[in-house]
Amino acid sequence: MKKIFVRPHHLLCMQGFQGYGYSDEFTKNMRDIIDSINLKDNKVYLQIVISCDDICKKCPNNRNHKCVCEDVNIMDKKVMDELKLKEGKILESVGTEVFSKVNERLKNNIKCKYICGKCSWHNVCLWFNDACKL
Repeated sequence: MKKIFVRPHHLLCMQGFQGYGYSDEFTKNMRDIIDSINLKDNKVYLQIVISCDDICKKCPNNRNHKCVCEDVNIMDKKVMDELKLKEGKILESVGTEVFSKVNERLKNNIKCKYICGKCSWHNVCLWFNDACKL
């Protein structure tokens, strides 16, 4: 059983990731996590956290296991509210099914702008650009 600790807003970021990142180390870590989730018959458990997660481990904004970017905390709260998630909740997923479930609730023009509109990455985020065209 593979457990991945994930911040709520990263459920969107992982879908829109194109290889851009803060550093090569961050980018490789993000790609490795996404690849482990996207394996077709692979079961993973995503545990919701409201602090730095497995993706944040290689982020330069992670200072003593706290993100120095307040905007991501706001995005996390919005995603948690929209998906009715609580800290510690475990989402079970085989392949990309977790992303499909997230998108059923969030992939629309109004919600994507509400959650991600102020994100510094939204111009290169495939999820944001696709969701906001709907």
